[in-house]
Amino acid sequence: MLSDAEDTTNSLISQPRQVNKIEVQYDKASKQVDVQVLKETLWDCLQESPQPPIQDEEHQQEPLENRSFKELLATFPDDCKAAGTTKDISPHLCFICLLHTISDSLALKTWTT
Repeated sequence: MLSDAEDTTNSLISQPRQVNKIEVQYDKASKQVDVQVLKETLWDCLQESPQPPIQDEEHQQEPLENRSFKELLATFPDDCKAAGTTKDISPHLCFICLLHTISDSLALKTWTT
């Protein structure tokens, strides 16, 4: 038997609002990507960018040209061995690997100077 105190407590709590189920389209098949090979490929793509000419007799160079991530992806080689096909490598994964690669490069420069 319920007491009056328990009955009033149950009536004060409202039922939670329910939302409709939303279907999200995502890949259901897992893809294997060798991140180390992907990072090396991205680093090679960055190194292949044209070097600026020497500015003066003191051999100071102008800063490297800015390169967009879109341009980097456009020059990404089709024969990359990081995955079965280049379609398995998402731009998101490339961006994360690029950030890690640049971070590793900066860390190496800090330790060597």
